Amino acid sequence: MDAFRKRSVAVRTAALVAVVALIGALVLAVQQAARATPPPTNPSDTQLNTARANKTELANQVGALSAQVADLQNKVQQREAEAELAEQKLANALQKLQEAKAAAAAARVKLTAAQTYVDTATQQFRDFVRESYMNSPISGTAAGLLTAPDPNALLTRSDYLNYSAAHRLDVIDRLSAAKVAQANADAAARAAEQRQTVYYLGGDAELIERMRPVLEPISSAILHIGALGSASSLKLALNLHIAGLGQILCESLTLCRASGIPDEIYFEALARNVAHSGLADLKQPKLRERDYSAQFALKHMDKDLRLALETAADLSLPLEQTKQLKAIYDQGMDVGWKDDDFIGLIRLLEKS
Repeated sequence: MDAFRKRSVAVRTAALVAVVALIGALVLAVQQAARATPPPTNPSDTQLNTARANKTELANQVGALSAQVADLQNKVQQREAEAELAEQKLANALQKLQEAKAAAAAARVKLTAAQTYVDTATQQFRDFVRESYMNSPISGTAAGLLTAPDPNALLTRSDYLNYSAAHRLDVIDRLSAAKVAQANADAAARAAEQRQTVYYLGGDAELIERMRPVLEPISSAILHIGALGSASSLKLALNLHIAGLGQILCESLTLCRASGIPDEIYFEALARNVAHSGLADLKQPKLRERDYSAQFALKHMDKDLRLALETAADLSLPLEQTKQLKAIYDQGMDVGWKDDDFIGLIRLLEKS
């Protein structure tokens, strides 16, 4: 029993010594750690300035990225607007094609009706002539009036001649109007169907390339002119050029006519001259025949000249010749030729 107590005391003593040793070791470790960790120091001015510079640089980068994002958003919106405009132009072109085809079909119907009217009127006219000749031989000229045997026959023959003359003029007018309407509608339809239309397009090049497969079947060429609005300026410039050429053609031809030079000689010489143009070939038949039915109406060319002058004013360009040309077009509009072909302005020279 004593031995057991002694061993128990020894064990407790050893345990106590171990605990004391462990506590001592921990205290020593804490003291060493405290001595090893230096107290925090305040940053230097250089460090503070560097931190501020880094902060400023980061803020600048964030600002630059924000500006790039805003720029990209603007470009996306611009391309969306250009896409909508291009789609609208395509829709308008297709609509015009359909309208041209419909106008051509309607003109053909009118021409058929006019031809039927001509055939019917001709038959009525023949019946009238046959009946008149069955009653008495009547000449189709004033001689028929001179040989009338009595006043009643004179009145009958006069009515016959008046009726036939008025009837023929009415038929000719209606048939001519129908033929002109059909020719204009057919020309517009053929231009699209035979791919004679040239498209001048402004805006995003990538978008225009996307539209090309749709436009190619109804066009001979698709020209990318430049930025949005540039195609309109080119169209005005080209029509200004055409209007100027047309007026010079009219004045040149009038000078030769006044000098006794036949139209045939004038146009033959022009064809061999450097001044020869496609416009001269296009307008030669109309000028020689004095046919001023519209291929391109005076009112449309007058409008383009006005827009060209407004565009030039915005660009501070003094287009003096164009101003004089516009004044000539104003005269043609004032006398009521707005629906005639612009080449009909030659009549102003013939009146003077």
